[in-house]
Amino acid sequence: MINRKKKTVCGLAFLLAACMVFSACGEEPENADSGKKERVHKPSTPSIGVTRIMPEVHEPKAFTVMIDPGHGYTDGGTGDGILPDGLLEKDITLAIAKALNEDLTEYGFQVMMTHDGETFPRSSTGNGNSYRDDGNDIYNIYERSKYANTLDIDYFISIHVNSHTNSEAQGVRTYYIQNWRKNDETSQPLTQYVTDAVREAFPMSPTPVMHDDSKYIVLTDTNAAATLVEIGFCTNPTDAANMIQPEWQEQMAQAMADGIHQYYTDNIEIPS
Repeated sequence: MINRKKKTVCGLAFLLAACMVFSACGEEPENADSGKKERVHKPSTPSIGVTRIMPEVHEPKAFTVMIDPGHGYTDGGTGDGILPDGLLEKDITLAIAKALNEDLTEYGFQVMMTHDGETFPRSSTGNGNSYRDDGNDIYNIYERSKYANTLDIDYFISIHVNSHTNSEAQGVRTYYIQNWRKNDETSQPLTQYVTDAVREAFPMSPTPVMHDDSKYIVLTDTNAAATLVEIGFCTNPTDAANMIQPEWQEQMAQAMADGIHQYYTDNIEIPS
């Protein structure tokens, strides 16, 4: 009996050891290969209604982007009596501009805004006065362009909300100028990259339409390359329902940031 028990115990021990070896062979242990290259997760494009995924942090870049939230202060822009909850164009453009500021900063760009919706920017002349030509509480397009031209920026992007008498007018519109009034070769490709990125981020929406030779003052009078983005029509029920949603605003901002970052990545050697 004793010998049979010993054989049984030895047999069980052998089986247990074999199982442990098999288990170890079938599953890679943690940190088994310290030289294995880690997988890099690229920024992904979320769908409408899904929380945006922030871009990965990049090294600082020697490029400065100025973001211009359309309207602001006592100038509400469009949307009065159209958008729900008393929202106005200035509320939506500022929300997107702040999100874009964050995204571009994450990408490593130097970022400035023409205004923050609360205080007027200070003049760069050193006199400490708010940058307003006429002293009123409307920050007009000429004042914004002049302010931008006092600073060393590489790209100017202005954000607006569209409207139309036809409620079926829908979708994003992007604008740039490249003619005798502004001999600039960067505005068109930058605008194209932003347009393409928006198209990829919102595949179910109408295809964004890009317009050239625009007469918008913030495009014609700024020295830097410039784009104006009309994010949608507040007079269209679908666009209006989207643009008031924080998630949609953040996704639109990320699409713009992705386009700007991709342009500089593809076309310019970005110094740290």
